Amino acid sequence: MRYFRMDFLDCVQAQREVWMRQGAAGLSRTWFRVSASGWDASTWTGDAEGEKLFRVVLKELNIRFEEGDEQWVVTWVSGLF
Repeated sequence: MRYFRMDFLDCVQAQREVWMRQGAAGLSRTWFRVSASGWDASTWTGDAEGEKLFRVVLKELNIRFEEGDEQWVVTWVSGLF
């Protein structure tokens, strides 16, 4: 599982695009987890195929992101979801 760090609004935009493509293909939606502080977001998923598609979408939309093995943002809100 990889973590993706980016602007929160870019994260939402990319997730929405993933879900639109999955819906058009008749696939189930990938569930993402997001931890955010201000406008900085860290997102991840346990769905390997969804993760691959998310990475493709990020590159196609020219969204700046960092990818790593550790979550960058931790907030008390992340435990609620």
